[in-house]
Amino acid sequence: MEASENQAKKPAFDAIMLAMDAVDTLVHRENVKLDELNRDQYRDALKAKMREYNLLQGREVSDELLEAAVDEMEKGLYVYKAPKHGIELSLARAYTRRGVYGRRVGIALAAAASVSVLAWTGYHFSVVVPRERELARIEQLYTVDLPNKLAVAVKDARDAAHTAGDDADLTEIARIESSGKQGIEIRDEQVVVRAIQSAEAVTKGMKQKAFVGLLKHQADDVVASAAKESMDANARKLIDAKLDVLRMRAEEADGRQFDILKDEIAATLKFIRTPYTLRIVNRKGVYTAFWRFEKQDRSKKAWYATVEAIDASGKPASADIFDAETSQTNRVRMFAVRIPEGKFDAIAADKKADGILDDSLGGTKPAGSIDFKWAFETVNNQMITKGWEIR
Repeated sequence: MEASENQAKKPAFDAIMLAMDAVDTLVHRENVKLDELNRDQYRDALKAKMREYNLLQGREVSDELLEAAVDEMEKGLYVYKAPKHGIELSLARAYTRRGVYGRRVGIALAAAASVSVLAWTGYHFSVVVPRERELARIEQLYTVDLPNKLAVAVKDARDAAHTAGDDADLTEIARIESSGKQGIEIRDEQVVVRAIQSAEAVTKGMKQKAFVGLLKHQADDVVASAAKESMDANARKLIDAKLDVLRMRAEEADGRQFDILKDEIAATLKFIRTPYTLRIVNRKGVYTAFWRFEKQDRSKKAWYATVEAIDASGKPASADIFDAETSQTNRVRMFAVRIPEGKFDAIAADKKADGILDDSLGGTKPAGSIDFKWAFETVNNQMITKGWEIR
């Protein structure tokens, strides 16, 4: 019976826990200096504080309850004990610090992602983009550029062959075209380029051939026109020499020199068919007559009179003059004929009298001839094409 009463008076567990909570709070808030009190004083002070704390909370606790709470606390049941090290503790700590670890892992992942992005960007622009650009260039080359160039080169070659009147080369052009298309099909750029170059070479050859044919045709027209002209043997010899050079320029496809020579022949034919009067020149800047040492013998003098050919209208004309000193024929408007010393003196005296040359007639040039009929004596009909200028 007594035992049951004692058991009935034993505080409930939840009451003990409330008291223990109060004890912990008092220990921390009031900072009770346990070391300075003896055990009984400590227990009494602790119980007094617990009672006061519970009264402040509106609860009234018995002495038995306070006594039991102090006993439980002294047993160390509610004293914190550090956990033992192990996997469970490590996992628990990792879980409680997951925020810190998460940030660190996030930073590491972000850094790794940045490195990955940079690596991908570098690979993309240094490898992928150039590779794709090269693939696009190759596709453009074999589907557009080379086919177009080949087509243009072949068309030009065919057109040139037709213009030149040489259909025999069409077979070669067809072979070149086939070779180029095969190169495109197997994507061999060198084969296609060689085919294009071959077609261009054919075009150039055909154009030159056509041009040569055109020049020859023009040369034949000039020859035919010259054959109709009436002229003496010396004039014919001069024209024939010029026509031979004209044919040579046509074979060489030298269009510029061909045109120059053709114009010169036309002027020579005009000179041959036209009669001219030869007149001794008497004007400023030109010696009317002059002397110089002979080219072959510097101890001897040679005397000359300066002459020009005048047409019916009074205009000077160009003439083909064989230069005795250079052994070349030059087309000039003014030349000098070698005369005896007596004629030189007569010309000098005539001009010295009043500054006017009264006897200026040098001779004539008949139509159909290049030879001059002099009105005075000459020395072997020798002429030069320079040396009369007053400097």
